[in-house]
Amino acid sequence: MKRTILMMMFAALFSGGVNAQTQPLSRENYLHLMNLYNSSGNYDKLLECSLEAVNVYPDFALAYSIAGLAYSEQKQYNQAIAVLQKAVAIDPDFAEAYAGMGVIYAELNDYNEAIQCYQKAIGINPNFAGAYYNMGIIYDKLEEYSEAIRCFQKAAVINPNFAEAYYNMGLAYDKLEEYGEAIQCYQKAIDINPNHAKAYINMGSVYGNSKDYNEAIRCFRKATVIDPNFAEAYYNMGLAYDKLEEYGEAIQCYQKASQLGHYEAQEWLDKNGKCR
Repeated sequence: MKRTILMMMFAALFSGGVNAQTQPLSRENYLHLMNLYNSSGNYDKLLECSLEAVNVYPDFALAYSIAGLAYSEQKQYNQAIAVLQKAVAIDPDFAEAYAGMGVIYAELNDYNEAIQCYQKAIGINPNFAGAYYNMGIIYDKLEEYSEAIRCFQKAAVINPNFAEAYYNMGLAYDKLEEYGEAIQCYQKAIDINPNHAKAYINMGSVYGNSKDYNEAIRCFRKATVIDPNFAEAYYNMGLAYDKLEEYGEAIQCYQKASQLGHYEAQEWLDKNGKCR
């Protein structure tokens, strides 16, 4: 999400174009260079350029924010927070900078501070879907699943094509054992992103827990079509076939999972493969 917020900063404030001129560079030229360094993943140069920009233009809030996220990519979190705080001191309505601080506090497992930052970002921009989504992830980690669902729902209302919001909403419903809601969310994520292998495997697990093993197998098989190296999907498909007493199919699935490095599948084969 750090890179997403960084790109939002460029999208919101970068006006493009480089003008031929001598030093010092204009803000637009610095932004152009920072955009290039960010696009190429050269965070050392991105940091160097952003720090040079704020040295030339001490009120350049966007450059401070970009420096913060460049520091974050290098795991220099204290420096990142310091420059992001400078950004919001210059521009108190800089929602993306608050969200950037939220990402960093979450990396530090300081979830209360992260939530406060995301709430601040949302207070400035009530349509900040990414802030709601990230806040939902934190509530999920805190096992506050109802609150997580509320955040994911809000993100999905703002951005109806936010597949990950629906997927994570499904995970939260799953943990609350609200399986019908979970399946609807996984299906919505798949409708938006038909190649969402994790949504298929989690939906398959819900069907398996409900003893609808044929439907579970359909989901697991779809996950393996999307990702042929998805060991967990083969293993879970083996479990479903095992429940149906289709042991030949189960063994084939466990063998494939084992070939892909799934320890439990190999353990099952060692215990059961030969006798079945």
